Amino acid sequence: MNSILFRIKQVRPILSNRRKIYSRTGQWPPRLTVAVREELEAYWSARLARDKSESPKEVDGDNKYYCLAMFPYPSGELHVGHVKVYTLANIMGIYRRLRGYRVLQPIGWDSFGLPAENAARDRGLAPRVWTERNIARMREQMRSIGFLFDWDREVVTSEASYYRWTQSLFLSLYGAGLAYRDYGWVNWDPVDRTVLAHEQVDPAGRAWRSGAVVERRLLKQWFLRTTAYAERLQTGLAGLQWADNVVAIQSNWIGVCDGCVVEFPVQNADGTTAGYSLSVWTRHPHLLDVVAAIFIHPSHPLLYLPSDSRSGSPLSTSSPPLSPFPSTDHPHLLPHYSAVNPLTNRPLPLLIHPTHPFPSERHSDLCIPSEFPDHGTVYRSCTGVEPSPFATDCPSWRRDFNSAAAWLRERSLGGHVTSSKLRDWLVSRQRVWGTPIPMVHCDACGSISPLPDSQLPLTPDSPPLSPCPNCSRPDTTRYDSDTMDTSVDSSWYYFRYTDPGNSTQPWGLRAARDAMPVDLYVGGIEHAAVHLFYARFLGYFAYDRGWSPEPEPFKRLLVSGIIKGVTYRRPPAGEYLSEDDVIGSADGGFRSRDDDAPVVVTWEKMSKSKRNGVAPDKIVRKYGRDLLMMSSVYRLPPEAIKRWRGEDILGIMRYKRKYWGLIRSLLSCVPMTPTASLWKRMSLIESSMSWLRRGIFESPRSPAIWRRVWSLTERSRRYRSSLFTSTGFRTRLSDGVPNTRPFWATSASCCVPSPRCRRTRCGLGWRELGPEASSLTGSIGERYWRRDGRWSGSRGLESLRVRREILGR
Repeated sequence: MNSILFRIKQVRPILSNRRKIYSRTGQWPPRLTVAVREELEAYWSARLARDKSESPKEVDGDNKYYCLAMFPYPSGELHVGHVKVYTLANIMGIYRRLRGYRVLQPIGWDSFGLPAENAARDRGLAPRVWTERNIARMREQMRSIGFLFDWDREVVTSEASYYRWTQSLFLSLYGAGLAYRDYGWVNWDPVDRTVLAHEQVDPAGRAWRSGAVVERRLLKQWFLRTTAYAERLQTGLAGLQWADNVVAIQSNWIGVCDGCVVEFPVQNADGTTAGYSLSVWTRHPHLLDVVAAIFIHPSHPLLYLPSDSRSGSPLSTSSPPLSPFPSTDHPHLLPHYSAVNPLTNRPLPLLIHPTHPFPSERHSDLCIPSEFPDHGTVYRSCTGVEPSPFATDCPSWRRDFNSAAAWLRERSLGGHVTSSKLRDWLVSRQRVWGTPIPMVHCDACGSISPLPDSQLPLTPDSPPLSPCPNCSRPDTTRYDSDTMDTSVDSSWYYFRYTDPGNSTQPWGLRAARDAMPVDLYVGGIEHAAVHLFYARFLGYFAYDRGWSPEPEPFKRLLVSGIIKGVTYRRPPAGEYLSEDDVIGSADGGFRSRDDDAPVVVTWEKMSKSKRNGVAPDKIVRKYGRDLLMMSSVYRLPPEAIKRWRGEDILGIMRYKRKYWGLIRSLLSCVPMTPTASLWKRMSLIESSMSWLRRGIFESPRSPAIWRRVWSLTERSRRYRSSLFTSTGFRTRLSDGVPNTRPFWATSASCCVPSPRCRRTRCGLGWRELGPEASSLTGSIGERYWRRDGRWSGSRGLESLRVRREILGR
């Protein structure tokens, strides 16, 4: 022990060389003033941007890290809810870049959609003009905050260079039999005059934006056959590194895949083809040869088809639905249509049965009297006859579910294993500001043909295609009047980021092989069901076509909990008011500034429509970008819901100033720069220092400050090794802030003034604050651990050893 202490005493403090890190003097100022903070951030924002620009542009499969944050909708202004998502991605991007990875961290804009169309109309502007202004504003905000995105890979979904490939993907889906047109019940907003997704209708049955009572209408729409991939998408969840709650949400959205859909052609009463196919989900496709009839619910779309359904013209949304018969509470036969059994080619009567236990979310079912006696009773009461005897020459797959499903798939009659609750993706929208559907309708022959690839992109200004691709008649064609749901644009954008400048295909295969899959996907929990399902569907489709190296597009998912802001609503209409529109009342509540009406105060997700967003610009100007990013991840883990409070900013500011003083005290205590000769002396006691350090830190006799240093260092090590998973990614500030006082009080009393101790303490500045405070931690790190003024690549924040940092070993 004495020999070890003797060797420790040989390590003498060496005066540090004074480098110009963040100021002209190179000194560490005693206080973190506004001027110092602005100079720090100006230096480090330029420094990080320069280092990023000098890093390799191309990524490769061996040393790449694809870090992606869900791209925003350009509503016009960022709020701190956006900042949290991009801060999490920025932290991981900086961290991985310092570890030597070639980081791909692009950004773009999900710029199509009904809100932009309505906002532009209200202001007398074209939607494109309104959207481009918003993008320019939000891009400026992101740059001012200091997010290190790959701006050279920026994409905008409303630009023709992007949605040209969205249309190309739609045509590929159509060619594969995964895009089709059919009648379906939709949620119709009578004010905005467009179809709404189920998620856009509130529990009261009102539209999410206009507030109008939503109507149920029957329209002929375009669908994507997502049910064809349901079983694979459900099975693939087991191999994903996602949080359990997100996997549960996605799994519940897909449902239990224990059946398949069978397509039955529908014919008129005279035996002619009705031009309609009846989709029936069943757990018994292997009993297809003994099906006697089909049960349908009174709300089935087949009962409300217009008289001109065979012409292919859409049902007018201004006309009421047509019912061919009076409603009744008892099962009865539908006289207008019958279905055709695809196996036996026998006609099957359609029995309207309002009380039949249909599968969940379905309005049709098979009638199999030989297996279910109650089916035979209903069949006899509706038709007046006994079920017909069936042939004895049963197919080879009799009683085999999988073989029956395969037989149906081979003949394009369904057979895809799916759940009863999952429906195909309705992508038609009746709006202008969206991706036009590249399909051509002929009024002469009634055909619907895909637009040739050479004619893409199809824009609102494209001239009509002539002649008709089917009948060759001139001047008889028109383009589809609908546009695509914006979820189609956002379901493949992660592919486009890998090769944004490609003008011959959506993305290059080599670029996808080098970059895909996304290593970390950061976004809100509200997208765990719909967006992730659609994006995974496109990922599996691209894999089957040979366009992607793996079916799953997102390897790891980091869920960002929403940030709630104070919301003011004026009852009874529920009109949202801004903070400037309300005043405090004598009873402690709030009232409207205009009419003195009482206001209901709640906490809701930050949103421009709710007028409760907190603009980041004011926070950056007053407190700095570091504090903005730190406050967005302060106190709670990323997936937790956070209420935005102004006092959090003040608390972090005090902590940051105390830590600044702590580092200055430590630097004045042991001002030294490690050298090669110093390392040689340190290497003599390397093995002894390990157990000596444990003895000092873990001994109950050691000062509390050193036990605290040891515990924080070990926790930080475990934190870094957790790779920022949902269970390991926790904020360090919530643990460090309450313990700043013992650090501050004992910082000048170094019990063992060795480089190892000094490195442990200074390393704590990096490990505890992390990349979200890049200007502060960068200055701390470069003050003692940089020699040439450049980042060390793979020997970055984690390489705190003198051997690597100074000697380059």
